[in-house]
Formats: sequence, structure tokens, C-alpha cells
Amino acid sequence: MPKIGPEKRAARRLQFVEAARGLAGERGFRGITVDDVCARAGLSKGAFYGYFEAKQDLLAAILDQEIAEVDDLLELLEATPDLQLEKIRTFVRSMVLRGTDPAEAQVRTELWSQAAMDPTLQVKIAETVRARRVRLADFATRGAASGQMVEIPANAFGAILVALIDGLLLHHSVDPTGFRWENISKVVDIIFDKLAADPAYVRGAGGVADHVVQH
Repeated sequence: MPKIGPEKRAARRLQFVEAARGLAGERGFRGITVDDVCARAGLSKGAFYGYFEAKQDLLAAILDQEIAEVDDLLELLEATPDLQLEKIRTFVRSMVLRGTDPAEAQVRTELWSQAAMDPTLQVKIAETVRARRVRLADFATRGAASGQMVEIPANAFGAILVALIDGLLLHHSVDPTGFRWENISKVVDIIFDKLAADPAYVRGAGGVADHVVQH
């Protein structure tokens, strides 16, 4: 029997990851089984164990996918000529949009729960949080240096943004009716407007923001 090429292997692995993520949004990650994932992916159980040793390995795979997607967003923002404050706003808007996906809160809650018992996962999450904090802090530093933003402790600002998203997701998983994401977005906009050094600053001025948030 011919071997499956690397591209097809990657595609099949992604099928399992996306199936697990979708099911997690419907039932919670703990409420699904390997059989459920295989049925949703349309692939055999034997194929599953060719990529993962157990269901819990899907959590790390889902985390890797989320890291890659957010890294792509940050790289896009870093490469654009937008105002630094608008880059920060776009990042938060995009993360809030992710929060409207039921699977996001379910998976994030499970990841934090498992991190307490899995040192490898804990290290990966810590490295991810640290890297995002540094990149968001850089936007704030550049914004203040260019006169676009008021001066603030950049590292603390980056930490607050990362914690804001994670905290909202965890709260939403506990109480889905506690707040509406569209209102969170409005409040964030009001707060960010106060960070503009120029009172005449008009929110949404960046060219990439709407495209990123919509996609």
C-alpha cells in the first residue's frame, strides 16, 4: 500500500483537530470521546492513533493551531503601516471575535485546567503568554515613542491585554449569559480612545483592522 505523503498526513491530522474543536464547542472537551472525533472527522480510529496517543493530545494540537493563527495575525499587524494603537485595537477585536466561538472558551478552560497537571503544557502556555505580552508591549512602546499614544508601562499593558482575553473566555465558559461580546468590544474601544495622544484621533483609522477582524 502506498505511503501517504506529508501534505495528506497534515490534512488528515487537521481533520481530527478541527473535529475535536467543533465537538468541544458543542459538548465541552471532556464530554467527547475518540470515537466521537473519528466519526466527526470521517476517519478511522486506527488513523487517529497514527497521529495521537490519546484524546488529551488533541488539546496540545488545538493549542498549536491557535498559536499559529494568532502569530499570523501579529505578524500581519507588525508588517502594516497602521497606527500602533490601531494595531492593538485590531488585535483585541480579533481575539474578542474568537471568543464568540463556543469552542474557544471550552478549549481554553480545559487547557488551563490540564496545565496544572501537565508541566509540558504549562511551559507551552507560559511561553505563548510571554511572547504575546512582549509583542503587544512593543506596539505600546512604539506608539508612545512616535507620539501616537500616551506613555504607559508597556510590559504591564501587554500583560493586561493577554489576561483580559483569557479572563473573559474563562468567565464566559462559566456564565455564558454574563456579558455580550459586542458590548465588550464597545468598552474596549472607549478605553483605547483614552490612550491616544491626539484627542482628534478617530478610531478605526487603520487600514488593516476591518479586514483582519472580519476574517
